[in-house]
Amino acid sequence: MNEHTRYPATSSDIKLGELTDTLGFMLRMAQVTSYSQFFQQNQNATLLPGEFSVLWVVGLNPGIRQGDVARVLNIKRAHMTKLVKGFLSAGLLERQASTEDRRSVLLTLSEMGRKEVEAHKKNYVNFYSKETPNLSQEESKMLLHFLRKFAGFERDQQ
Repeated sequence: MNEHTRYPATSSDIKLGELTDTLGFMLRMAQVTSYSQFFQQNQNATLLPGEFSVLWVVGLNPGIRQGDVARVLNIKRAHMTKLVKGFLSAGLLERQASTEDRRSVLLTLSEMGRKEVEAHKKNYVNFYSKETPNLSQEESKMLLHFLRKFAGFERDQQ
């Protein structure tokens, strides 16, 4: 094997070039790093962070339309349908047809769903508030500020 065709021994040997200067690539790498750190610290987690986010949003907005949850969390329609079916089967969500628009599905946490969110809230929220070990507290606040601004979220939407 010549020098040009061998693979580097470690990931630090792999050149990424200008990719590390692009926002999309770095956001994706930050997400992967965040998820990896989460699962290292929460090995018994029953929900993926994205799944917890869906339940969290429904819990804060009882009777919210399924499509609105999908839109605000940027979840594709087919994937949202699959998630909701899974949550319904697990007894975490309840759904009903909207009286205003029979095509709309309204979501509410079931009693079991409320307990699940409450039981795991600490794992998710506390982790996310401390997940920036490479940043100072001020840098972490600045990063969140810029990410909210970039994503179009206002501070009062928390």
